Amino acid sequence: MVNALGWRPHPWGRDLRDKLPPEQIQSMPTTFERAARSGIAVSVISGAQFAGSGLTRAVLRGGRYVGVQALGDLAACVRSALADGGFCYGYHSELDLLGHVYGPGSTAWRMQLRQVDRLVESIVEGLPPGGLLAVVADHGMVAVDDSEIVDIDACEPLLDGVKAIGGEPRARHVYVANGAAESVLVAWRETLAQRAWVVSRDEAISAGWFGDRIGDGVRFRIGDVVAAARGSAGVMRRTVEPLMSSLIGQHGSLTTAEQQVPLLLAHGE
Repeated sequence: MVNALGWRPHPWGRDLRDKLPPEQIQSMPTTFERAARSGIAVSVISGAQFAGSGLTRAVLRGGRYVGVQALGDLAACVRSALADGGFCYGYHSELDLLGHVYGPGSTAWRMQLRQVDRLVESIVEGLPPGGLLAVVADHGMVAVDDSEIVDIDACEPLLDGVKAIGGEPRARHVYVANGAAESVLVAWRETLAQRAWVVSRDEAISAGWFGDRIGDGVRFRIGDVVAAARGSAGVMRRTVEPLMSSLIGQHGSLTTAEQQVPLLLAHGE
């Protein structure tokens, strides 16, 4: 079990970048690699602390990585890259962070959204003629309800026959012992009841939860049982994942609040 954010074993362990090279784990060409091969100058502008991380190498490789510290140099570096032409990807993480800590729509989250709005304005002001800025998020978020939380670590039926549990509180992948797939599926369905959609791996694939095509080399990564939370429920692990379990904002399931995000476009004149 690997935590892709830290590229380490879950829930703890040493860096796995040498043992599990990100370029092999995620071997498909990235958008940035495809653009660079077409002769387009590509820049990836994000937090300096993420340069060379496993996740960066897996999904952002192919562009010139520019590490930044705050909103100011993020805006300045994006404007500089746009002035030189080519394609630029800029990432700001703090709105997502405050959504997790305080909940989406909270006062702290709204105050941070104001700063993002100013960031966008600063970049739009510097768009060159013919330039295009697309503002988008990778996901939405919901605030989980304490009364709708199930703690896996304190619920024996959810652990019986289970070898490992992956995913996040809103989207769990359950890996089972040999011969236990059906009993684990039944136990998770009965225990979570209306708090989650609970399906087998084959059912999730048939329903298109993971796209139209699943390669044989990655099919096994999907849980034998997959649970996607409904409403404001959360399937926590308060003993194994104390930090993640303490967060108010969560995401990863099938609700429109999590899957539908806005796309705003601005054109340089």
